[in-house]
Amino acid sequence: MMTTPVRGSWTFFSKMEGDPVRIHLLGTSFTIKTNENPEYVQQLVSKVEKRFEQIRRSMGVTDPLRTAIISSILTVDELQRLQQQSVEAESVTMDLIELIDRTIE
Repeated sequence: MMTTPVRGSWTFFSKMEGDPVRIHLLGTSFTIKTNENPEYVQQLVSKVEKRFEQIRRSMGVTDPLRTAIISSILTVDELQRLQQQSVEAESVTMDLIELIDRTIE
């Protein structure tokens, strides 16, 4: 069976070494193998569950697939915004370094 990497140390179909971690989300269960700490993975799963619950409560979404899709979109939106903030912070930092360098000279 072919492995499908999701991130550097995660696979769903595994010939990969690592700890198997059982995940239960939205009425579905599956096992992944990961080199990540299983407790860390369970913490991530817990955060995902909380996000699903927030979506169910605030948007009234009950369909598991729609819940997962909305959650994915919101998560990618957060990631995009954080990446943009990081780029902006890096730019400001570089400008400040240049200013300090010119002041010191």
